[in-house]
Parts: sequence; structure tokens; C-alpha cells
Amino acid sequence: MNLSLVIFDLDGTLVDSRRDIAASVNHMLGVYNVPLLPLEVIERYVGSGAENLVRRSMGEAAARFDIAEAVRAFRAHYLDHCLDTTRAFPGIPGLLSALKDRGVSLAVVTNKPTAMMHRILGGLDLARFFDVVLGGDDVAAMKPDAGPARQVLSRTGTKPEQALMVGDSAVDVAFARSAGMKCVVVGYGGISEAEEVANAGADFICETPEKLRGCLDHMVNEPV
Repeated sequence: MNLSLVIFDLDGTLVDSRRDIAASVNHMLGVYNVPLLPLEVIERYVGSGAENLVRRSMGEAAARFDIAEAVRAFRAHYLDHCLDTTRAFPGIPGLLSALKDRGVSLAVVTNKPTAMMHRILGGLDLARFFDVVLGGDDVAAMKPDAGPARQVLSRTGTKPEQALMVGDSAVDVAFARSAGMKCVVVGYGGISEAEEVANAGADFICETPEKLRGCLDHMVNEPV
């Protein structure tokens, strides 16, 4: 593998955003008088877009409400609070800098709403590392659909066999597979679906940012 492009997921991969997401979900649930949820439940619902997050968090109560309205309530709160506690995982800025210095193109593809994605990347000084960033509002179909990957591959002039997806969920594995890319799954972001991820068949699993860096270092050096 001659690695020339790495596509990263955002939540649970580049940044630890679990507490801010959970706080905004519970704010929304409170508005609708729906029972609040613990962090470990909410984090299982992250990764498939805001509507899916809201619908799953509301559970059976979702049938009684206008989901589009509930999503707007979640988004409005989260946009104001998405940097309260969210931080890059230790070692991630250094990893991104090292990859850029070695000529690797970098991208973010996330199902998170685009405005929140930009606010987080900008607020944490991560935006400068990326050649392409795509949020959930930028694409016709979100991950695991291959469309966003094809956009990134086209815009960077990269072949699928020279690209790698780094994420934290089975959605990310399916996304990589749909576009003909290899996939690394990280385990430091609080994965709650470990069995599902294992069954999805990631090429590599890295339990720490240090192991992720070592894995990517090897791929950049590996000859075709």
C-alpha cells in the first residue's frame, strides 16, 4: 500500500465529544419531557447523523413528536455548546502534523451536521490540517454510502487503493468497503459496539493514538 490519503471520522476518532453531545441530547429530551439518558447509551447512537441520534434517543416517544423539530432543538443547543468539553484526543494534532509533513493528503468525512463540524475543527485548531472536509449536510447520502468517499478521492486525485479510512464504528468500516478502501478502527474513543465493529472486518484495530500513529507510519513507508 502506497498511502497518500487518510480520511478521518470526527467524533470518537479525532475528538472526544461524547459529553457535549450527551448534554445536548438530554437538553432536547428535557424539552419534550422524555426521560434523560446516560452517556453510555447516547454514545451508542452517535455516528449516523443528527436525525438518527434524536430518533433513537427518544425511543418509543419519537412517534408522538415532530422529529424535524426535535432535531432543530438538539442542533440549536449543540451548536452553542459543542466546544464546552470537546477536545482532540491526546497525540492527534501531532499525528496530523506528521502526516501532512510527509505529503499525505488528509480529509474529514463525518455524518455530524456541517456547522458543528466546522465549529469544532476551527475551535480546536484542527481545520488547517485538512484538504477536504465533508459534513452530513454537504452530501446527498451520508456514510456508509460511498458518495462522500468518491468526492474526496476525486478532489485529491487519489485512487481507492492508496486511501485509508480511520474511524470508530461499523459504519466507518462499511463506508471504507463501499469505496474500495482499507479501514483502521480506533478503540480509544469509547466504542460501545465492539462486537459489531469486529464482525464488520476492519483491516486494523488501534487501541491508542500512539498505536494509530505507528500503524500509519508503517503504511506511508510501505512500498507499492
